[in-house]
Amino acid sequence: MVKRTWNFVDKFSSEDELQSYIVQNTVSIKRTEEIEAGKKVIYRCSKYRKYPECDFQVKVIFSHDGGVTVSTSNEHDHAHRAATTRAPSPVREIVKNSVAAGLSCIQTRRAIEHQYQGGVSRSQLCSLLNYHRSLAVPDIHFVDDFRSWCHQHSALAVGPTAIHEPFVAKFYINSCNDIFVFITTRKLISTAPLSGMLQVDATFKLNWNELPVLVSGSSDGNRRFFPYGIAVIGTDEAASSYITLFQTVKECVFNVTGLQYNVQYLMADGGKGSSLLLTKWKSDPELFMFANYFEQTWLLDLKFWYEGAAIGYPLTNNGLESLNNRIKQQYTLRNKLPLPKFISTMDTMLREWSRKTAEDEFQTYPKISVEIEKQAWKWLKDLNKNSIFHWHSYSYIVPSTSNKDYSSSLWLQEYATFPWKKFEDFSKWFYAGRLVTLPMMCSCKTNLKTYVCKHAVGISIHFGLYIISDPNKLESLGKRRGRPKKAGPALSC
Repeated sequence: MVKRTWNFVDKFSSEDELQSYIVQNTVSIKRTEEIEAGKKVIYRCSKYRKYPECDFQVKVIFSHDGGVTVSTSNEHDHAHRAATTRAPSPVREIVKNSVAAGLSCIQTRRAIEHQYQGGVSRSQLCSLLNYHRSLAVPDIHFVDDFRSWCHQHSALAVGPTAIHEPFVAKFYINSCNDIFVFITTRKLISTAPLSGMLQVDATFKLNWNELPVLVSGSSDGNRRFFPYGIAVIGTDEAASSYITLFQTVKECVFNVTGLQYNVQYLMADGGKGSSLLLTKWKSDPELFMFANYFEQTWLLDLKFWYEGAAIGYPLTNNGLESLNNRIKQQYTLRNKLPLPKFISTMDTMLREWSRKTAEDEFQTYPKISVEIEKQAWKWLKDLNKNSIFHWHSYSYIVPSTSNKDYSSSLWLQEYATFPWKKFEDFSKWFYAGRLVTLPMMCSCKTNLKTYVCKHAVGISIHFGLYIISDPNKLESLGKRRGRPKKAGPALSC
């Protein structure tokens, strides 16, 4: 066996200088032994397992007088990597960065093809992805683990990107069946004061523990739904859970924005309340016929009650129902997730919602399109300006296009006296006029659905409250020259 040759490097006066040298040369301790002069420590290359041909070593002698003598043997040799079934380090680093960026398996494979000169099997790639993704999943197996996780995430984050950081606004976890955890971000909850309506709905079959999830939010002036947060509850839509949710949203809005949140309208499912009330009515013989009438008329035939209950707000909960459907389609993939994976998925979901809210802000007023401007301009040109009747404040009455029997004053008189004996008389009166309240409220069905119509925009133009953005767009180009085509494209009819 050839005796190892040592080359003197330097003599250090402190251990700090030695540690800096050790880190710089990427070595680790191989063995330690006592000698007459003091203590001898042998270091070897930290990557000797990956590169077995590397025989670089460092010898350090700690003398009794406090001196530190350093010598080296050979040089680093990383030319040949050891054969192994493990994925190479560059591949593992690419996978780690891909998981942090939220890339899919196919996107990660393409990144490896561009950044690494070599191949990796599909099974290795899937295993690496599953491993690094599992690191982001919280370690929650018991009620105490869930409670500890909520404590750790209950503080508001600080920083430029903290507005998109999910946090637990309020929670209590007493048992498996007595749970309430509300999770949101500063950006999501800050949109709540912009609307006077709160929409709430529960969705199920998202996790193995069968914990219902309450999603709350509101729709803006352009009928887009903006979520406020997610609440995980332990009971099946109990009234106490809803009360806690309303109080939590109000408190959270004040803590984040400093504003008072006042809810004027609440939209939620009333299925259980209707069922209980019908059961009570049907148990009374005198109310049995009325209960059947009420169920047929107001629950089966007219499921959405009546339009105009909340002017300027959505008529249905379709926006929230659509969001619940997207949760199951895009995030849980129609699967019931384990609670740790479900919490990790909620974290990702809230971050994406928060960033999307920042990109497309909440609009308190509806957007007026060029088509609405054209309709309003044409309607205003054909309208007899003397028929505009000022009622009070910002409310005006104008006749409808099909009206031939009612003047604006007569329409208002019947509005105050209710003289109709038949529904057809009421219907005739109702469609004979339009009650417009500036800036954008009107009694027509178009306004009830889209929050904007030609009547409201036309009256605003008439009184100078709305300026058309581009008057040239209102002019029709007219009919094109030449005769029209006798035959159109296939399947165009």
